[in-house]
Amino acid sequence: MKTFLGIIMWMGLCPQPSIASYWKTNSIIYTSNIPQFMKRKRFELLLRTFHCCNNALCPPGDRLYKVNNLLDLLLSKFKMARTPKQSMCIDESIIPFTGRLSFKQYIQNKAHKYGIKVFKLCINNFYTIGFKIYAGKEAMAGQRVSTKVVMEMAEDYLDLGRTMYTDNWYSSYDLASELLNRSTNLVGTLRSNRKCNPKDVVNKKQKKGEVFAKQFNKGITVLKWKDKRDVLMISTQHSDAQATILNKRGKEVKKPQVIIDYNKGKGLVDVTDLRNSYHNPLRRTLKWYKKIIFELLLNTSVLNALSLYEEIHQEKMDITVFREILVKSLLKTNEMNLSKSVQNTQYHELEKVKSRGRCFVCYKEMMLQGGRTHAQKITRQVTTKCKICSKFFCMQCFFSEHKFM
Repeated sequence: MKTFLGIIMWMGLCPQPSIASYWKTNSIIYTSNIPQFMKRKRFELLLRTFHCCNNALCPPGDRLYKVNNLLDLLLSKFKMARTPKQSMCIDESIIPFTGRLSFKQYIQNKAHKYGIKVFKLCINNFYTIGFKIYAGKEAMAGQRVSTKVVMEMAEDYLDLGRTMYTDNWYSSYDLASELLNRSTNLVGTLRSNRKCNPKDVVNKKQKKGEVFAKQFNKGITVLKWKDKRDVLMISTQHSDAQATILNKRGKEVKKPQVIIDYNKGKGLVDVTDLRNSYHNPLRRTLKWYKKIIFELLLNTSVLNALSLYEEIHQEKMDITVFREILVKSLLKTNEMNLSKSVQNTQYHELEKVKSRGRCFVCYKEMMLQGGRTHAQKITRQVTTKCKICSKFFCMQCFFSEHKFM
């Protein structure tokens, strides 16, 4: 199974038009070393039958039964390895999938617009500490779906004075109040049509660079800042204070401190999605659960491992280099042996020679039957010899001895 997963990661590093292309031997264009580690039929059999549950035990109505065991296992491992420092960020990602699925989602601002929605809770250094697959039916009486998702995923990390960064789909006065009751701050963008928004702030007409804010009794601040367009923010730890920073052109500009902190904190999930997009091993399939499994095993888990590596060794590493190291480890090889195999790749081939000799396989069988003298008398001599083995073979024994695809 390690070899199987290593080959899938390898395919992400060296993409080709189809799975069969990696096993082609009659073309220079599709030359690959994958056949040295697993045969095509074996790989396709594992890929076709790959699953993480017993379908016979599936309870009715459980949409995520096929992946629940893996989700619980990975989630416990992710939480065990690290804990958040000060900042947390929650956002949704999408696993691309265009097949038929009852809980398939459409998100307009994503690179892949159709697929399976995943809520991610990320912390510093692009580490995903929590995730949740959206399968529908999340609403509760008297509570918005976004508020329920945030409180449920952050449950283990509340009451310790941390800060949660969210976008305008999650942010609301109700969420800020619930997080304050659990000693957790909220910083996020805000939609103008949310309930309990102060109308004088939302409807305020401003010139570029102007700031207008209003604070509620609980310490919840709603702020409006005019940049190229209106930006509405909600925060439980900021006021309307501004700070001077350098823009991309090196010019000093003033921005509200809440905007500066939000831009730093909100990028945690975006960086995770960006790094996952490099050499993505996901391939087209009709099985939605395979997309989730390979996304969590070969993208999210790999990125978390890289985050832990960088934190322990205090050095940065490119995600591509890290994937290469993992592939070599899973395939139990190294760069030197791999380079030698590339240079010395040869194929068993039967050729006709001038000399004659007894078939190696036939002679061995006759030896077992009647000894050496019997074998020398019975075994017929042939003029066909294998280039690599340097042994004589008759046609039938050659193909039985060398297993070709």
